[in-house]
Amino acid sequence: MRFRTLICTALMALTFSVTAFGAEHTAQVVSFGQSVDSDAAIELTGSKVITDDFSFKMPSGWSGNCVIVPGESVYEIYDKAAYEEDGSGLLFSIICYEDVDYKDLQGCSILGFYDNKTYILEPEYKDYLEDTTSKEYKSCQEATKVLKKSFVAIVKEPTE
Repeated sequence: MRFRTLICTALMALTFSVTAFGAEHTAQVVSFGQSVDSDAAIELTGSKVITDDFSFKMPSGWSGNCVIVPGESVYEIYDKAAYEEDGSGLLFSIICYEDVDYKDLQGCSILGFYDNKTYILEPEYKDYLEDTTSKEYKSCQEATKVLKKSFVAIVKEPTE
């Protein structure tokens, strides 16, 4: 009986390690430097997005279908085709508030905190996609869950 348990444990460990090595993991570093170019749009091609301030996972199947545009204290994620056509297609906004009273954030989707910064998710796809039964709308709802679950504010080393 002990031998059988040992063999089953070894097979299970092998299965997990093969799955981990065989899975595709790609991360995309998105950095806009110190100055923000309002016309900068970067195509999101990885399964994970890493900015100077935070990181999050992209939903499966979204790679190459979105662009991210930085603002002063906001990152906006657009449908790539709509954005390239006429600048529309806003799906999500990740907004950073500094020194905000939490009472002012009631009803907001808070993604995370770092120091005096609070990150909020504004799902904008409800304005862009009117048909709530469409495949795209449901995909955006699922993306909201993935983004909320995987969001991490990046802790930076203090500068002198």
